[in-house]
Formats: sequence, structure tokens, C-alpha cells
Amino acid sequence: MFQTKRINEYALQLDAGKIGATGWTHKTLVMFDQHFDSDKCRKDLFEGGLKKAKEGKHPILFGGDMMDVMQTRNDPRRSRGGNMSDNMRYLNNLIDELAEFLLPYTENIIAWFDGNHETAILKNCDIDLVETVVGKLRDKTGYVINHMNYSGYILYFMKSRSSSYDNPKVWVHHGYGGNAPVTKGTNHALYRSASYPDADVFVTGHTHNCWAMPHAQEKISNEGTVYKRVQWHAQIPSLKDESLNKKGRGWGVEKGFIPQVNGYGWVNFERVPASGKVMVVPTQPTLVLEH
Repeated sequence: MFQTKRINEYALQLDAGKIGATGWTHKTLVMFDQHFDSDKCRKDLFEGGLKKAKEGKHPILFGGDMMDVMQTRNDPRRSRGGNMSDNMRYLNNLIDELAEFLLPYTENIIAWFDGNHETAILKNCDIDLVETVVGKLRDKTGYVINHMNYSGYILYFMKSRSSSYDNPKVWVHHGYGGNAPVTKGTNHALYRSASYPDADVFVTGHTHNCWAMPHAQEKISNEGTVYKRVQWHAQIPSLKDESLNKKGRGWGVEKGFIPQVNGYGWVNFERVPASGKVMVVPTQPTLVLEH
């Protein structure tokens, strides 16, 4: 459905179509930290978002930790029950079930990033789970999902007759660090903005926090015109609900994980009025949260 071009291991170009008149919009569904095989995964929210993307013909981006995979033999977070772990073919069954779940939405998925849960399995069990699921979906549909690394850029190629138009760029990183219960990780926005100045939108996950924050920058053109640019930073919530099926034990309880809001996000672009040129800007990322 969507045409993409893998520029290198760090960058992917998406053909986002022809820019329409003022008010034209483009949306991408962004999901992080689904933890699909956990008995705490909010599959209702997960599937609800996927259905909206398919119905609206929007691209989908997965930002990592699609799988929980904390039940392998030597994993210190392991706890029996309620998460496929009672079956000896744990990883095989997870791969099969996830591929079946995602099958109806395959052709909307433009990129799938690794998270720390997947890279831990690759390190300790010598199996690339994302690549295996992507391969199963490719065999069934013929559609190739771009398996990205832990971080990278999505470059939106939007067709326009104007030669003065710059295509927007989204920087994706699965995330890092602790939960940051006081700041929620909002302090990262400032140094990301300084370190990755070409990005128009930043999306991250990992901590299971959620927020969207604008950051303004002053720019100056070659002609000396001063103007303002707004970057957007979005921390995408998780689909793992630590309060669901709670037993008062397990990894999350021992680490003191607090309740988090669950949901997913949309990255939005809109064409705005501009004199003599085509201008598409990022607008506030939409966070779709549980009811």
C-alpha cells in the first residue's frame, strides 16, 4: 500500500503522497511498548488503533518492545503463568500468534523498530524475533515491512510542484533510562533538540510515560528573514497495563512500577497558508488514551 525506500540502516523514506490544498493533513499511527505476550497487554486498545489506521488508510510505525518475552529460561524477570510461559514452545507460539494478529494490518506497517526486550532475546537466545515475524508476514502477503534498528529517521517524501518545499523528518528512538516519576523524561526534549536539529518530530517510548511537548527555535534565512520553527517531542504511552491481572508479585511489583496511562499516538502534518510557497508543518501529536 505504501511505497518506502530504505536509504541506509538509519533512514527510511516514505512516499506520503501528493500535498493537497491548505488544510491537507497526513497522519501516521505510532505505537510503542505493546508487550503483546504479557497478560497485561491492552489488546483492545492495540487492535482498536490498528483498525483505525487500516480504515483511514494511514501508515503504521512500531517503535519497539512489541513483545514482552520475559519468560525464557534464564531471564531473571521470569514468572510462570498468564503469559504463554507454560508452553514449552514459548517463543515459537509467540511468533505464530503475533503474526496472525498483525496479518490484517500488514500492508499498513511501514516500519518496525527494535526495543530492548527484542534485543535482549537476540543477545541471549540468538533469535531475531522481529525479523522472524516480519518474514512470516512477508511469506503470507508478499509485503515487506521495513525492520529498523533501535533508532532511526523516517523521511516523509511529499509531492509538490514547489521547489522550495522541505520534506518533514521524524526521529524515532525506542528509548532509554528509567521511569523518571517526577519529570516523566521531559528534560530529554531540550538536548534532543540540540543534538538532532534536523528532526521536525521526535517520538520515543520505553519508559511507559506519555506527553507531547513543543519546542520553538529561531531560524534565519539566507536573505536575512527571521522566522520561528516548532519541533514536537512525543513520549508515546505503553499498551502494557501493570494494574491488569495484578497478583501482587512479579517483576513490575518488585521494581515498584507505578500505574501508567495506556494508549498510542498519531504523528500529524498539515499544510498551512504561506505566501508563494508550499508549507507543511508538524502539528501537535495526538495521544489516544484509555477511557
